Amino acid sequence: MQRTIKSIFLLLIISANSYGQNIDKAFFDEANTFFQQYVTEGRVNYKSLQATGDLVPLIIKVEKANLDGTDEETSKAFYLNAYNLYVIYLVLRDYPLQSVQDIPGFFDKNKINVAGNKVTLNQLEKDFILKPFNDSRIHFVLICGAIGCPPITNFAYSPEKLEAQLEQQTRTALNEFTFIRTTGDKTEISQIFKWYIEDFGGTKSRIIDYINNYRSIPISKNTSYYPYDWTLNDTNLTDAPSSEDKKSSTSIGNNERRYVVSSAIPIGSYEIKIFNNLYSQKTGSDGILIDRSSFFTTTITALYGFTNRLNVGINTRWRKVRNHALPSLAFAVFGSGEDGGSRSGF
Repeated sequence: MQRTIKSIFLLLIISANSYGQNIDKAFFDEANTFFQQYVTEGRVNYKSLQATGDLVPLIIKVEKANLDGTDEETSKAFYLNAYNLYVIYLVLRDYPLQSVQDIPGFFDKNKINVAGNKVTLNQLEKDFILKPFNDSRIHFVLICGAIGCPPITNFAYSPEKLEAQLEQQTRTALNEFTFIRTTGDKTEISQIFKWYIEDFGGTKSRIIDYINNYRSIPISKNTSYYPYDWTLNDTNLTDAPSSEDKKSSTSIGNNERRYVVSSAIPIGSYEIKIFNNLYSQKTGSDGILIDRSSFFTTTITALYGFTNRLNVGINTRWRKVRNHALPSLAFAVFGSGEDGGSRSGF
């Protein structure tokens, strides 16, 4: 809390002494240093960043930026970096958390200041980036703070390198096995292509053509969309999947492979868990074991994503207990229990 207050205080001090600033090479160099320091393999070190407050000076420059007279490439690079920086900034205000969906109105209600314009993230994306520049590659550059989006880069986008950076990032994302998932003749693609279908040609066939234009190994026409994983792209997330987990995942999102306490499973998705437990102990007196008590429990839990913030489900449990004389095995609990020492309940 003290660190957050200090960051806000610093933000107010700098804001009070700042005015419209032209965006030049210094801004992109500072942003580049920032991403290099706090981004590793597509994840952000939010914990370390929260302790330093290094993001505040960059946010101030984004707020006070003066884009008058800037060329298209400079404006485009500025807005791309501004969007990604503000996603990180909004996460930090509520950190620690498991998902940006834990923050109400993260994309469509929380107002931010970009070059003097008070907008939401959605407005920044649609009105200042997608519409003016009309470049579908932008979808593989903007981050949403989640594992499901294309990985954030550890460098800033700069005007002089922007075309090459956009091309490379698009090619990298569309050849990444966790983003485009292929199994035999079947392919699963991100819901980004469904949400922004018009930006990729308007039909699934044209989406496939777009993807194959960047892939070294083309995908088939047999495609579907996998559930979006809204888990925070945090380097410090203890239950983040390892690279081996990702390699074994072919048909479901990461949120469906584990239960995250503070993050609901996505809308339209479902989760079924079955847990079995068998416990047995021997009892007696004076060091002589004469009886065995065995306990078996099976639990079945089913959840359905009614909305992105509400899951509905059912939890069932069946238990059987049996006391029986030695010699006997723990598996005798599954017997008929005709000796009267057995009971069960649902």
